[in-house]
Amino acid sequence: MNTVTTLPSLQSATNDVCREFKQLNIYTDKLEDTSVSLSYAPWNFLENGHYDPNNNSVTVPALSTSAAFGPYCSLRDVLRHEFGHALLDHSPRLISAAEWKKIFGAPRGKPSPYEYDEEDFITPYANSGATVEEDFCELLMVWVRHKGDIKRYRYSRPGVYEKLQFVASVMRRLH
Repeated sequence: MNTVTTLPSLQSATNDVCREFKQLNIYTDKLEDTSVSLSYAPWNFLENGHYDPNNNSVTVPALSTSAAFGPYCSLRDVLRHEFGHALLDHSPRLISAAEWKKIFGAPRGKPSPYEYDEEDFITPYANSGATVEEDFCELLMVWVRHKGDIKRYRYSRPGVYEKLQFVASVMRRLH
């Protein structure tokens, strides 16, 4: 599936996501300094977004040939996820090594040691074989999308619910 992103749609989505982060009291000064731009480079067509810690920037491809990470993934979801990477980059001590291991099963920077199970991972991408940060950022994406209201997961997906509670507790540390 091809997805085309225009500058006006990216600006609108960025404004909406920044407003959501502000409403949830997790919009930091460093996050405000994170730039968001479109990429017209053909090597970006296979991804939905990318955070570059060296430039504190989020890049979204103007044309993406990759399928969305799930049926409910939107441009706003991509930005929520990538802002999660930015938050982690800006606050490297936000989550301790012991917490990464306990909650996500592996240290930061390492892949998840678990097979994908819908009860324990919010999306397949959360356990994509990349790093456990992807699991955190996918959870943050959903937590922000639902404005912190995670009750819907309590009984249907208890593993996901436990992780979402952890994400909520981590976001309170930003205050």
